[in-house]
Amino acid sequence: MLKIKCYCQKLRYLMKYFFYTVTFLAISIHTSSLSAQSLRIEWDSLYNARYPEALHDVIRMRDGRLAAVGEANVPGKGKQGLFLIFDAVTGQIVHREDFGDFRDDVFYSLAEAKDGNFYLVGATNTGKKNEWKGWLVLLNERGKEIMISEYDKNNVTRFEKIVWTKSGIGLMAARSSHHEGSLLVLPVNGRRIGDPAASVGDGKVEDLVAMVPDARQGIWLCGNARQSDNSRKGDVWVAQLDDRGAGLSSNYIRGKIYKKLHGATPNVEGGLLLAGEIWDSPAGDNNAWLLETGTDEGSTVPIVFGAPGI
Repeated sequence: MLKIKCYCQKLRYLMKYFFYTVTFLAISIHTSSLSAQSLRIEWDSLYNARYPEALHDVIRMRDGRLAAVGEANVPGKGKQGLFLIFDAVTGQIVHREDFGDFRDDVFYSLAEAKDGNFYLVGATNTGKKNEWKGWLVLLNERGKEIMISEYDKNNVTRFEKIVWTKSGIGLMAARSSHHEGSLLVLPVNGRRIGDPAASVGDGKVEDLVAMVPDARQGIWLCGNARQSDNSRKGDVWVAQLDDRGAGLSSNYIRGKIYKKLHGATPNVEGGLLLAGEIWDSPAGDNNAWLLETGTDEGSTVPIVFGAPGI
């Protein structure tokens, strides 16, 4: 009888422990769900500009504020390069500058150097239709002009992106009329633009989707290729460079399935996480697509969402 009583007490204890455990887990899940739903827009900044404007790139400065570049369409002057600094708490503009002459000028990207200066890159029109040069504007930490440079060496028609590396130089991705389907990577430091450190894309570049520092050293570049065989597009190209622009690896993510890359970010292990869409059904329906890649083919793991059974 005593044994049965002890057994019943143990059973009640276990049931009580199980009840509290389940309750705790339910509360935790509910709390997590509430936490996940508590995301909100901190601010949404809009101001009534006098003329049409657009922003193409934004960075967070070392002091916490935001800097952005783009273009402003000014009647009688065409496109002007636009540079803005925002308060990161309120989204209010604290500094604004327009750059350019009586020709079209556009900024596509910017970087903040270790000395606090800003490097703004883009394209400037030569004054002739569809003829462009690379365009670099150097500003001090207060956003005031130090140098404006038009660059047409190596037949560069535009600077698409700039990132600052751990070695203390900027690397710019540039399009060239003599390197169709490839991107030149040029170093910049101070007022000097160096000779191309690399040419990436092997003649198959359709676009540049991302140019980002990796988690260890150097940079990643990636985008969509112009074609995967003689008849269709669908490859993704990926290139890894060291922090001075020298090539480390260049690969294509090929296959019989059409892919389109839309975004990329470095992972913590020195690889790259890609995101986009993929067409993998006979009906031609597209599905969301993720792929994580390291520095060797064995670390490539594709993930497709939306396919049957997933």
